Amino acid sequence: MNNTKINKIAGFLLKLCIIILAFGFITYELIYKKDISNIYSYFFNIINTKNITILIIVCLLMFVNWGFELLKWRFLIGRIERISIFQSIIAVFSGITVSTITPNRIGEYGGRVFVLEPSNRWKGVVLTIVGSISQLITTLCIGIASVLVIYPLFNLPDVMDFAIVFLAVLLFFIFLTFYFNVSVILNIIERIKFLKKIIKYLTVLSELQKRELVIVLFYSILRHLVFSFQFYLLFLLCGIDLHFYQSFVITSVIFLVLTAIPTIALAEFGVRGSVTLVVFGLFFKANSNIEFINIAVVTSAFLLWLVNIAIPAIIGSFFIFRLKIFKH
Repeated sequence: MNNTKINKIAGFLLKLCIIILAFGFITYELIYKKDISNIYSYFFNIINTKNITILIIVCLLMFVNWGFELLKWRFLIGRIERISIFQSIIAVFSGITVSTITPNRIGEYGGRVFVLEPSNRWKGVVLTIVGSISQLITTLCIGIASVLVIYPLFNLPDVMDFAIVFLAVLLFFIFLTFYFNVSVILNIIERIKFLKKIIKYLTVLSELQKRELVIVLFYSILRHLVFSFQFYLLFLLCGIDLHFYQSFVITSVIFLVLTAIPTIALAEFGVRGSVTLVVFGLFFKANSNIEFINIAVVTSAFLLWLVNIAIPAIIGSFFIFRLKIFKH
């Protein structure tokens, strides 16, 4: 059996394993997850014509959300290889599928770059990481700003007030300074002997201009606004009465906390639900109807996970067999 045939068989089996594992995680989350029956019960009790309309809008916004990610990634990858919109769709959605079975969704990098030519894949990983860093910076900066909005609710001593504001502003500038100077990573790696072999793949960082980084950051901000609006609509659907600015601040703090928690994407629903409950508890601690708030919040978190992660992962599974994992 020649190498080409072995590669085809190995590639097919690997793709099949990815799909089976992804569907296994989805099935577990949808059927066997703790308290899932309570979520379904609550959801079907509140669903009506108005709420179905809201849910449809949230689902359509999922395509807007990942559409911005697609444009951001295609813009970055354009530095090394021109790819079509359809190839970008395959890359982004298959990347979501692969990411469902890897910690902190790191598999998304590998899932995407398999649409690229083999010689460009490592540079593709580096550029994909730049896109992820821009999303992380957006989450951190908006989250820090949101913390500054809500911390007065805790009536902290003046010294702690000053410390929180100072630390928040300092971190804000540190994150932005790092992002707009990512090429500094090259200088660090050049001084580490055993990492010098990968320097050729990282030279693409030094080629990124400030204007390009601003565009990438702009796409990330648009994504943050979209999934914050999705969360707001789901809160309304589940009966939680909030103004949009309140929802935006709360969800930004939630996303900030989630970035610090290691997780597998399809296990993220449980983590997301728990974090959402804690943050909401700070706002509704005096509310007598706390049981309603709890189930409504968890249902909102579940629906956001279902729309933004589970459904795209299922869509991506149809593209997995188009990836060129092993190619001469």
